[in-house]
Amino acid sequence: MPDAADDWSALLRGITIDIPFPTACHPGVAEAEARGRQWAEQHGLVRSDEARTRLHRGRFGQLAGRAYPAAGAALFQTTVDLMMWLFTDDDDYVDRTTPQAARTVPTIASAVNVLDRVRGDGIAPPFEAAFEDICGWLREQLTAEQFARFANGIRLALLAAPVQNYRRAAAQPLTLSEYEVIRRYLGGCPPCFALIDAANGDALPAAEYEHPDLQRLALHANNVVCWTNDIYSLAMERSQPGQFWNMPLVYAAHGCTPAQALARTAERVHREIASFAELAARVTPCGSTAQQRYVQGLGTWIRGLYDWTVNDTARYAPHYDPKGAST
Repeated sequence: MPDAADDWSALLRGITIDIPFPTACHPGVAEAEARGRQWAEQHGLVRSDEARTRLHRGRFGQLAGRAYPAAGAALFQTTVDLMMWLFTDDDDYVDRTTPQAARTVPTIASAVNVLDRVRGDGIAPPFEAAFEDICGWLREQLTAEQFARFANGIRLALLAAPVQNYRRAAAQPLTLSEYEVIRRYLGGCPPCFALIDAANGDALPAAEYEHPDLQRLALHANNVVCWTNDIYSLAMERSQPGQFWNMPLVYAAHGCTPAQALARTAERVHREIASFAELAARVTPCGSTAQQRYVQGLGTWIRGLYDWTVNDTARYAPHYDPKGAST
């Protein structure tokens, strides 16, 4: 690991990510976020004042608004609640926990049971009941095929968490290729991307959704979202014990200086953006309207995550104090 004296925060101020996609936001964000916070409280997802502060400062509804700007009211509210649930899961069972935490795997298993319609044993009542709400709503709002895509993405995200936690406990740092595979699914992009066509009012048939070009575009978008997040969350993550595997720190663990690690990560993000834009320019003129709107939705997700990170949320403030202001 790099020395704690390395001034990553100062280096981060020199990093700029150029996103060539337009900004958009759902008009109903404020109301949906308020309802989402109330829903999270009612389900017991907010278990302390610290967690409540994280929820409010995170502005997760704003992320949903930037990611799904054209969604109908009902589906949009569900995406807001989903963001609340995903980030609560991330905080309580993935990031702000130890690799050996006994609650992590049982809680993940309970969520998978919800997807599989298997009655669990009540090991994580608030977390499980809240997810039952979300899945019930999505089953009503999506086609069976759309829900299956979402469910598969959630399963992969949940099951990547114990793999990451296991590797945290190992003395040997992750290789870059290991990290990229885990991050691809732990970042939660596949289930979120699976909602794009429904949020657009479309239903992509399997032949289009599974087309290699669309899957390649989704992979480029996934990499951009996750690796951009790695850059902007780095200062906060370094302050949390055990939470130190992101792309710049993997580079640093294998001999890069902090400046080199950040520069390489930013360069890779820009290469992925360029690859996405180039492939999208070739694919979209030939595709159906739904396919074109899906590709546009991937670009909206890239832009939305960036705008939320740099303009909206306080989640990644370098010296985040959950009981007060960040500096």
